[in-house]
This record gives sequence, structure tokens and C-alpha cells, in this order.
Amino acid sequence: MKRATIGAAWLLLLGVGWTACREVSVCSGEAECGPPTARAGEGGVSLPDPVANGGAPGGAGEVRESNGGVNGGAGAGAGGMSGAAGEATGGAALVGPDCDKGHADCDESALTVCETPLNFSFRHCGACGARCGGACSVGKCKPPENLIDKSVERTAANASAVFALIYAPPDHENLHRFDSKTGADSVLVEGLDENAELRLGTDRLYAFYEFDNRVLSWGLDGNGAKTEEYSPATFGVTNAGVYYTSYVADPKTGLDSWTLWFKAEGASAFAELATGPTLDILGSSVQGLIALRDTGTTSEILLARGADLTPLGESPGEWDAAAAAAGGAVFLLSNDTAPGGHELLWLRPDRPPAHILLEAPPADTRLVPAPDGIALQLDDHNNTFVRIFSPEGPEAVPLGIPYTSTLVLVDERYLWYSWFGAADATVHFQRARQFEYNDLLP
Repeated sequence: MKRATIGAAWLLLLGVGWTACREVSVCSGEAECGPPTARAGEGGVSLPDPVANGGAPGGAGEVRESNGGVNGGAGAGAGGMSGAAGEATGGAALVGPDCDKGHADCDESALTVCETPLNFSFRHCGACGARCGGACSVGKCKPPENLIDKSVERTAANASAVFALIYAPPDHENLHRFDSKTGADSVLVEGLDENAELRLGTDRLYAFYEFDNRVLSWGLDGNGAKTEEYSPATFGVTNAGVYYTSYVADPKTGLDSWTLWFKAEGASAFAELATGPTLDILGSSVQGLIALRDTGTTSEILLARGADLTPLGESPGEWDAAAAAAGGAVFLLSNDTAPGGHELLWLRPDRPPAHILLEAPPADTRLVPAPDGIALQLDDHNNTFVRIFSPEGPEAVPLGIPYTSTLVLVDERYLWYSWFGAADATVHFQRARQFEYNDLLP
């Protein structure tokens, strides 16, 4: 599959930052951003909005920040902001352009104007310089709960626990269980081979080794360990049961014949769901599973919910990521006409495909299934934020998190890994159901 060239898209956004400010009128009151303006103050100048800027009016120092900046003259900043004074050089001070509500010029660069989204920037949450170590939502910071203080390789989680593979020298991994409320750590299995992918069922945990077509499983308490008898080429788990694909070479033609298998929760045997020249599982979640069937002349997407298999139409061809969510299949595709260079394509039974253009390039190409949609990390001038998308479009309010984070679904909550400010990976836990912002505000 084609990978996104995120760096190029990000550089392109930087290059057009000034032009975009002019063309889409991100600066209020004028069609163009216009030059910096100054207003007289006592002993100098004051900012257009002293509260938003975190500074006191007046002062003899030079004020170099725009609306939303941290410098408010020689006085201390309001609202817990830094309020760092400019050099006491005297003379006229320059105040940058008036920005739309929720944006500010925080980087002191003439190349960008109104570049900082105060509503979700973890570096400038609500005001320039107000750093937030956790989630920034509608300009307010909610610190994360530190759940795991070990370097985590891979995870699977439900409402009660986080299961994590953690490196064990010299060349193994141990399977840990962390209580999602207390963080209490217990080792369930020791000495596992590396490079397993965790999949969580309703009552069992699975470790899939793609390179040697092997699956291990345990009860959620670590007991009842077994090596599964099937040898999957691709593998998936939903709330309904376990799926895998296998292939057999025809000795006469030398061609492979592929089969998609399904075993319902509590069943003793697998049932055949589909066959074809090529069958691959692309992704699974609690809501369902998506597979690709390629006949050589046609390529179609299949949606499996339990034993029901529904064709969703022709494959989009090349994509950066795919996931099963909201009763269908979601693909992250490149699209040069989108502001962020990408789009989400939603395929659902008996409905036209839904195309959702992204407003910013992906910071991470992983699509994380949400209860009613997909969560995706985007990047706005190095401000990483998460949006929930449904087939109807994006949620109105994004959630800002540190740029080194990786989302993981935990039923109706989310985990993110964060390397920010730590030598090793630390998993932070933030409660959020569909990113309901009343839960996130301090």
C-alpha cells in the first residue's frame, strides 16, 4: 500500500501559510491580514486584548507578539500566563494582526500569521505559552493520568484493563496487565517471542505472529494458555468471534486458493465464509471486520459482522490505512485537492460512498475505531490534534494531544502513548467518550 508523504504536505502548508491567511480571511475584520498595527498605551502600547494575550497594558518594553501572544509589556501576564517583558528599549511597539477567535500568532515568525490554534494546541492551550501535557480542548487543559511507567511495545485494552507487551532482555517480551483505574501491574505471561500483535476478544486475548502464521491465546486472567491449531495468513477479532484467512496451492495449476474462516464466540469449530484467488483481512474492531477479495479482474471490499458477509463495492486501489468502523469500511486516501492532501472514504452497505476531505495532513496514518466513527490524528503547523469522523463529516471540536502520542481505543475511552518529556515511552490515560468535552475540561 502506498504510504503518505506527510513531510511534503507539511512543508507545503508552511509555504502557503501567509497566502492562506489572506485568501481564507483567517484574520478578522479585513479581507487581508494587513501590516502590524500599534495602539498607544501608558509608557508604551497595550495589546488589543490584554486578557487573551496574558499581559498587562502599558509598559516601556517593546511588544513583539501579535494578538494571543505571551508578551504583554513589562507587566506580569494574566490567567497564569508567562507575561514575559520585552526589552526595555523604548520607542513604538508593534502588535500583530487581529486573528480570528481561537487563533493567535505565537511563533514570532514573519513567515506565518495566525498560525496557532489556541483551542487545541498542547503548547499554547488557550493562550500563547500555556503548555498542556495532556488533552487541550476548547482552550482548556486536562492533565493526563499516568497509567504505565514502562516502555510499551503494543497494547490491547478494554474498560477494565490494558494488556501490554513489554520488552524483557535479552530478546523476549512479557505480557502485562494494568488495571485501567489504579494502574496496578501484574505479569500474565513471561518469555514470549517478539513481534506479536495483540487482539482482544470478549473472553480471550490473542497474540498473532504474522511472520510464522502462529496464534497464541489466553484467558483474560492469563490462564488457559494454548497455541491455536489454525495457521492464519491474516487474522482479526471482533465481539462476535475470531476470523482468519488461509490458502492452499492447487497442485495442478500451481495457483493459490484462499478462504476466509469464522468461529463465533463459544463455538468449537470454524465455518467457511468466502473463497477467492486472494483474500486478506485489512482490519477488525469490536464493530466488524473488513477483507479484500481480489479475483485478478475485480477487487472488492467485504464487511463481516458475525457470520454475515456483505460486499461493499470495488476496492479504492491504493490507500494509506484501512479500518472497520460505523457499520462499514473506512480508508485513508491521498487526495491532492484536499487542504490536508488526504481524504477519508467511507463504504457502507446500500449507501453511496462518502468522501470527507481532511483540513490538515495526517500526523499518524492509523485509523482508530471510535464508538460511532473513526479517530484520526492530524497536524496543523506541528500542532497535533485528534478529530472524530463519522460518515457525515468531522466532529466540530478537535482534541489536542502531544505530537509524539499514539491513540489506542479502550471501549469508550482512549489511551495514548506519550514520549513527551520522558526518556522512555510512558502510556498516559485520558478519559473520553467520543471526546465529550465536559469530561475533559478542568
